[in-house]
Amino acid sequence: MILETMSLQDATQQMQAVEGNLTVGLHGLDAAAALMTDAFFAGQHILLEGDPGIGKTALASNLAASLKTGEADAATYSYILGVGDRMPADVLGTEIYSPATETFRVRRGPVFCNVAVADEINRFPGKTQAAFHEAMDSVTVTIGEERLDLPDPFFVV
Repeated sequence: MILETMSLQDATQQMQAVEGNLTVGLHGLDAAAALMTDAFFAGQHILLEGDPGIGKTALASNLAASLKTGEADAATYSYILGVGDRMPADVLGTEIYSPATETFRVRRGPVFCNVAVADEINRFPGKTQAAFHEAMDSVTVTIGEERLDLPDPFFVV
């Protein structure tokens, strides 16, 4: 789903179709859906603020459900709750040692998705915030000595 290879008319239709899917079952979030669609197609992330329970997380879930990634029917989605004891490995992943093979293997964390909701990101400890922001900025993460690309598209709400 790369807009650069589409005509302006096709890209506009694609954006309108996705935006229309975001508010299915939700009321009063048309402006937030428009902003989210614009941010997604611009390759940026978005910060949504508002009262609890108005549907911000549902918007992100609907976005993932309406996207076609080419690898599956819909984009992958993760919900990552910001809590004070969340470590960078809880978000990015970690290396796991296998005594049988005497090697390490990478276990990918929930950030390896197309649409990530980072709820209460301000509650993450500083190191976890820094790791998450690095993932958002470079669209890669480093686990041990291995640098891994995040899926394309990668969008954080």
